[in-house]
Amino acid sequence: MSEQKPQVDLSVRDQSRAIFGVFDNLPEAELRERLSLWCKSKVNSPVERDDFDLYYNTVAPRSVFVKNAPSDACLLDMGAGNGSLSIYKSWPSIARPDIKFYGTSLDPIENEDRYEQISISNFETTPRPFGGVDFDVMVASHFIEHLTDVRSFIKWAASCLKPGGRIYLEWPHEFTKNMPPASFFADNGIPAFTTNFFDDSTHVQTWAMDDVISIAGASNLRPESTGRIVLPYCADQMRDFSRASGDKVLGTFAVWCAVGWAQYLILAKPL
Repeated sequence: MSEQKPQVDLSVRDQSRAIFGVFDNLPEAELRERLSLWCKSKVNSPVERDDFDLYYNTVAPRSVFVKNAPSDACLLDMGAGNGSLSIYKSWPSIARPDIKFYGTSLDPIENEDRYEQISISNFETTPRPFGGVDFDVMVASHFIEHLTDVRSFIKWAASCLKPGGRIYLEWPHEFTKNMPPASFFADNGIPAFTTNFFDDSTHVQTWAMDDVISIAGASNLRPESTGRIVLPYCADQMRDFSRASGDKVLGTFAVWCAVGWAQYLILAKPL
């Protein structure tokens, strides 16, 4: 049996900049009860998977950010993984072939042909990538929770961002430390990879929103918008798709979108 992680009391933190989620302060027993009921629910009006994928990738905050990059933008994809972000060059409509993608990853990127340059590197232990390139936009989605020093990353990001440039950050909310583990959801019929912050052994810290905003301010980056990614309709559809197919990625996103697992922050560099 895995070691029980201590509950985080979110009610006692300074909530001046915290982004509220309706599940955040539930007692553990009630949280599990509500999530168990959700796992067993089923939508009355399912949609076709292709139609749903198109819809989700139109409304998700990260998608909206990328699709609205300036014309001919240089975009830095930090922690690119398999390069899935670059699908937005061609899909969904409207295609954005004008965006020039640069990416960093610990492992080779599957869709490397969509990138201008790729750096296979560890940001915290290797030289900074793409020297001399100034970026219009940056995306660091589920990247900073793996860092031991988020201040160093933000300072560097600000230094290679053009005036007027914008950065999209997405990472787990502190509430995720109180979430049931992936095994709980598997027992309730929903396959998933990471539902409790500690399910991923490479996670370091959730980084409070107010701390990230303060750190960014020291590098002359201003908060443009913030939020929790709560998409109930998408969560319900993905839950049912994952339960039927055994798809752990869909199951993970279903849980995340149901409870507001992730938070996001868009920072802008003044002109």
